[in-house]
Amino acid sequence: MSYKSNAGANRDSLFGSPKPKQTYKSNTSSNRDALFGGNAGGAASNRPRPTATQTQAPPQTQTASAAVERARSRQATQSTTSTSFTITSTSRHAPRTTKSLLTLSPHEKTLKMKEAEECRKNAKQAMEKGLFSRPDPIRAGSYYRRAAELYKQCGENRLERLHRIASGDCQMSQYAYATAAVEYMRAAELVETSDESDGRKGKESGQLYGNAAEA
Repeated sequence: MSYKSNAGANRDSLFGSPKPKQTYKSNTSSNRDALFGGNAGGAASNRPRPTATQTQAPPQTQTASAAVERARSRQATQSTTSTSFTITSTSRHAPRTTKSLLTLSPHEKTLKMKEAEECRKNAKQAMEKGLFSRPDPIRAGSYYRRAAELYKQCGENRLERLHRIASGDCQMSQYAYATAAVEYMRAAELVETSDESDGRKGKESGQLYGNAAEA
């Protein structure tokens, strides 16, 4: 045994065998394991990182998206309001027409035409002068008006127009000007939707509107 090996053996017997050197990295890992457990480092390294889709959008992007949605909602509301206003305006100024014949069966139309003819006869009889009776324009006007309503249901433009005028004349003779004006106005509207020529339409409707204005 050499001197060097003999000195080393004596030192080991006195102070024990020397401990292996620990690096800074291994020392740090040992301290962390003592504080947080042996798997603390692994759990921290295996923790999933948030992806780009999971990150929250910045406030500027959210504000811009909300502004776009509000603009689209406001535009849709304005479009709906404009459409409803157009429909209302069109329906308000649409010309009045007689009731379609398709809503009545042939049998129903025949019955209403007969009833209208009876009303016309009663109106004519109410305007006749007898030995013990005199003309009754109020009663006759009511019959003429009833006949006009029946002809309207049957789609008879010309017959309704004639009976409206007759009813208006009876009301005028009894100073019922408001009722007479309504009858003349309705007759003028019927002239405008009739099959008459343009010249005759203008002449008759102008005269009836004038009668309504004078009533």
